[in-house]
Amino acid sequence: MKIVFASAYCFLGVSTLLLSQNLFQNPDFESFTAIPLVEASFEELDSWDRVCFTPDFLHVDGFPFQNPFWSDFFPDEGDGAIFMASGFFDEKLEEAVGQQLAQPLQAGGLYKFSLDMMLQGSATGSGAIRVYGLESPPVLDPDNTFSASEGLAGAELLFEIGQIGSRNLYTTYTACFKPIKSYQYLVIAAHLQLVFADNAALELVLSAEEQQDILGPDTLACAEDGFSLTIPPFVDEAQWENGDTITLRPIPSSGLYSIEAVSNGCLLEDTIAVAIEFCIPPSLFIPNAFSPNDDGINDYFEVYSNYSFKEFELQIYDRWGSQVFRSSDPSSFWNGEINGANANIGTYLVCLKYRLNGDPSGSMRVETSDLFLLR
Repeated sequence: MKIVFASAYCFLGVSTLLLSQNLFQNPDFESFTAIPLVEASFEELDSWDRVCFTPDFLHVDGFPFQNPFWSDFFPDEGDGAIFMASGFFDEKLEEAVGQQLAQPLQAGGLYKFSLDMMLQGSATGSGAIRVYGLESPPVLDPDNTFSASEGLAGAELLFEIGQIGSRNLYTTYTACFKPIKSYQYLVIAAHLQLVFADNAALELVLSAEEQQDILGPDTLACAEDGFSLTIPPFVDEAQWENGDTITLRPIPSSGLYSIEAVSNGCLLEDTIAVAIEFCIPPSLFIPNAFSPNDDGINDYFEVYSNYSFKEFELQIYDRWGSQVFRSSDPSSFWNGEINGANANIGTYLVCLKYRLNGDPSGSMRVETSDLFLLR
C-alpha cells in the first residue's frame, strides 16, 4: 500500500488569481428577471436562493441613496451584489444564500472558492462567512432562520473565512477545501458582521485521483537503471523535504521523499516510499593473471563491473609486501611495470576497496585475490 498522503490546507486571504470553470451560475449577480429593488426583490435574481428570508439583493437602479445605512455600498463591477448580516438585527441570526451548482462537488476533490467581500462602513471589528455543502437544497420555513449554534440540517461545514476587515472597498478572499462527500448545493452564510459580496467563484483544482499523481504510488526501482521523481506540470511551485526546488530529482537510495506543493493557490503535501534494489545482481571481475608482453592479449590488469563505481581504491603488492601499484581511478590499469621497469614474473596480491553507485546498503566492500604475472 502506498504510504503517500495528500492533504489540502485552507488558504485564506487576498487573491488576484482568475478562476476558470466556475461552478457557480450567475456568479456576479448581474442576471435577473426584472430590475430589482434593494430589499424586496431577491426572487428576481437568477440561480440564487434565499436560505433564510432576510438577505438582500442590492442593485444600483433600485439603490436608496437617501438611506444612510446603505450609503457606503458601491458595487465594484456591474450593478448587482448581495448583502448578508449576522448578529446585527438578532444575535442568533445568520443570513444565508444558496445555489444548485452547475456540477456536483466530488468527494475528496480539491476546490478553490473565492468571493469579493467588504463590510458596511459603520461596522466594527472583523467579519466572517461560513460555507456549507448539501446533497440537495434545504427545505426551510421562510419565516425561520438558522444560526451557528443550530447549524444547518444535513449540511457539512466546508470552511470558514474570517478576518474580513475591508470596508467600503471590495477585496477578494479565497479558501481551498476538500469535501468528504459529493454535494450538489452550496450555502454561503454571514457569520459575523454586515457583509457585502460580489463575484463568487468555485473551481475544481485537482480531483482525488489527480492528487494521488503528485509523486505517484510507492515505487520499487532498479539501481542499475537509475531513478528520478518528477513534479507534474499542474504543480505551480514545490519544495522537497531537503529544501530543493528542482522539478526532476534523482533518487540515489531507498527512503521516504516528500514535497510541499502549490497548485492554483492551494497547498498540497505528498510523500512517497522508494525502494532502490539491484534488479540485476552486481558482478565484479578481478582477473587472476595477465601477460604484459605487448602481444595485444591481456597486456594490462584492470577491474571490471556491470555497475559504476562511487568509490574505488586499487592496491597491488608483491610477495614481500611492497606496494607496486595504486590508483583511485576505476578506468586505470597496471601495465606490469614498477617505476618504469618490467615487474618480475610471479604472484602478486590485489586489494580492492570500492562502493557501487545505487547500492542500497551504501557499504564499502573489500575484495582480495592473487594475481599471477607472466610474460
